[in-house]
Amino acid sequence: MLENDHLGIMGEQPSLHKLYTQICSVYPVPDASAHGHIVDTLRKGLHRLSETFPWLAGHVVKEDAREGVSDLRDVASAPTMNSLREANFPFTMLDETLIAPCMTINPPGSSIGLANFISGGLILTFVGQHNTMEMTRQAAIIDWLSKACHQQPFTDQELSTGNADKSKIITLLDDTWEPSPEMNSQLQNPPPSSENPNTSTSPPPNLGWGYATFSTASLTALKDMTTQTKDLESDFISTDDATTSTFARAIDVRQRLDVPSTYPGALSNMSYVKSTLHSIDEQPLGVFASQLRRQLDPNVLDLARLEDKSKIGITASVDPTSGIMLSSWAKVDFNDLEFNIGLGKPEVVRRPSFIPVESLMYIMPRSRDGELAVALCIREDDWGCLGDDQEWKTYTSYVG
Repeated sequence: MLENDHLGIMGEQPSLHKLYTQICSVYPVPDASAHGHIVDTLRKGLHRLSETFPWLAGHVVKEDAREGVSDLRDVASAPTMNSLREANFPFTMLDETLIAPCMTINPPGSSIGLANFISGGLILTFVGQHNTMEMTRQAAIIDWLSKACHQQPFTDQELSTGNADKSKIITLLDDTWEPSPEMNSQLQNPPPSSENPNTSTSPPPNLGWGYATFSTASLTALKDMTTQTKDLESDFISTDDATTSTFARAIDVRQRLDVPSTYPGALSNMSYVKSTLHSIDEQPLGVFASQLRRQLDPNVLDLARLEDKSKIGITASVDPTSGIMLSSWAKVDFNDLEFNIGLGKPEVVRRPSFIPVESLMYIMPRSRDGELAVALCIREDDWGCLGDDQEWKTYTSYVG
């Protein structure tokens, strides 16, 4: 068995089982004769990558698995490059059933990619199984693929951390440590009692995915406002703090656990902030952003000693009717990846659409001109309220 076949401790959460994280880069392809070169380069790069990091080739065999290349130019339901560009690449036009190698909720493998040729373009979609990685390291692995396609050498650090034994990457706490009450946010709540057969249930809400974009000027204005109104306990407010002060987010804990930034396993957690709508409405934006910043203090969950790991969930205590689950990919650098396929840099980077999950949100990688696109899954009524909110529209543009 390979040393790197083991999951890291954060990857042992059953709640991550069958979950994939998808992201796609969209390139214009002016000449269809380039398709052969594109496919050949990507296949050779994938072969070199899997030889260098063998654990990436691990997978569960699916009899209905799709091939690594999909030609959608003659598929009526597939978008064209022009139609995507004219609509500003909305969530609803990037259907995972068309452009992803597997669905978001699927039997677990490790890492898969699919090249989709559309009329006038290429949608290059990558998925990573959530027990083995999250977006921070999925992005690093995709960067390694680009290096492999360019036949560039891997650094000694990439080779050592990329093939490290993930079960030994984190130093665990000794038996004297006792979990604090703050850890309760990560414990699954027991299912509600169903003793009363006459209890009526409300119909499920109508949910919808969509993108809202923040321009560079809007982000600068938001950060200036939060910095000016932050509380005295916070020395610094990041652009992520400013943007997510209307949300709440997942965090990369590598730095907090003294783990190399190139470590390719699953190592993220959620920061939790609870506030009433009244207090959020009454306090300055910077004060709430400061609360988010303070949640980045190190916390450790005793996952290793927990016999039943199904009790743990990164969003365990979140009520989607009132809470928000958000992951920021803003600092993930996808916009400079060329893969040596002769198309230059991608025109846009997006997450494909998938089943509605209430209050789930993603901040996309920042574009080369500094714009941020945020994917939100909220109730249709809430979309209507946002459309009528003048302050929201001051900072964002709705894409869909």
